[in-house]
Amino acid sequence: RSSDLDLFLFSYYAQGMPFVDMAFIRRSQIAEGRLVYERHKTGQRITISLLPCMQHIISRYQTTNSPYVFPLLHSTEPAQAYREYQTQLNWYNRSLKRLATLACISERLTSYTPRHSWATSAYHANMELPLISKALGHSNPHTTLTYLREIDDNRLEEANRKLLESL
Repeated sequence: RSSDLDLFLFSYYAQGMPFVDMAFIRRSQIAEGRLVYERHKTGQRITISLLPCMQHIISRYQTTNSPYVFPLLHSTEPAQAYREYQTQLNWYNRSLKRLATLACISERLTSYTPRHSWATSAYHANMELPLISKALGHSNPHTTLTYLREIDDNRLEEANRKLLESL
C-alpha cells in the first residue's frame, strides 16, 4: 500500500512519531501549521511544525467523513478504536517486512524503524540529547539513549580532544 510508505515517511518527518500517535491524530489537532498532540504512551505534549513534506502527505488523506488525519481508524469509541489500531499496526508491520524483502534490506523494518532512525539522524546532526528526548516525548534522556545507535568512538575522541584543548 502506498499509504504504508506515507506513514513511514510521516513518522520520520514528524520527529519519529510512533504509529499509535499517527493512528489517533485528529484533524482538530492541526492549526496554524502546527500539530499539537499528547503522546499516547507517556501523555507528553508534543508540538510539531508541519513542514511542506508533512503537509503533502496529510493532503493525500483529506476526507470530510473522518475526524482522523490518516485512514487507519473508523471508530471514535475508545475501545473499538484501540482494537482497530492494533489490527492496523499488525498489518503495517507485515507490510514493512514485505517491503524490506522486496528492497533487499537485510535489517528488520518495523513501525519503530523511522523513530529510531530519526533519533539517530538527529544525534549525528549534533542535536543535543535533551532536544532529541523532548522531540521523542521522553521524560528521561536515558530512555532516548536506547534509541540511538552506538555512540561513535571517533565522536567521543573528538569531543574529549576539544574539551582538553579548552583547558
